[in-house]
Amino acid sequence: MIFVKPEEIAKMDHVPQLEVGMYRVLVSQETEETLVALREHGGYFSKIRDLIIGFLQYSIKTGDLSKSRTSEDFWRDLRWKLWHYVENGDADMAHLGRGLFGEVLHSILTALGTSSPTDVVRASLSELKSATIDALVAAKSATAGDTRNNVIEERWEGIMSDL
Repeated sequence: MIFVKPEEIAKMDHVPQLEVGMYRVLVSQETEETLVALREHGGYFSKIRDLIIGFLQYSIKTGDLSKSRTSEDFWRDLRWKLWHYVENGDADMAHLGRGLFGEVLHSILTALGTSSPTDVVRASLSELKSATIDALVAAKSATAGDTRNNVIEERWEGIMSDL
């Protein structure tokens, strides 16, 4: 039997979708602590929104996301964090989160001059981090009503479709 660390999986020959399954199940300590905090403060969109944005800003500046070495790593890890924050909550928060963070991800794409999530990794790591911080700051002014839009929810689905 061979044991493999998650960061080593890309170097190995494995069954299809193993990486996706691992990312859905394995979360960092930082992500787990964030999920616990979100569950404790459930129910109020603006509070949850501000908590998630704060956690993401922290992660980009000094946490897990600050350790990314490439744009590809950062983009993948950012989307997985958002996926866990949104999909591991209650149904109402999941809907609101998909809308809000679908818009955040769309804003990042727009700031980088692309409409394709796969093209994001062509940006430098500093450009991608800067566009992400700017999109998160803009998201703080979003209201719950702004996120109940099918177009925005479709953006989430399109940008997250490979996870």
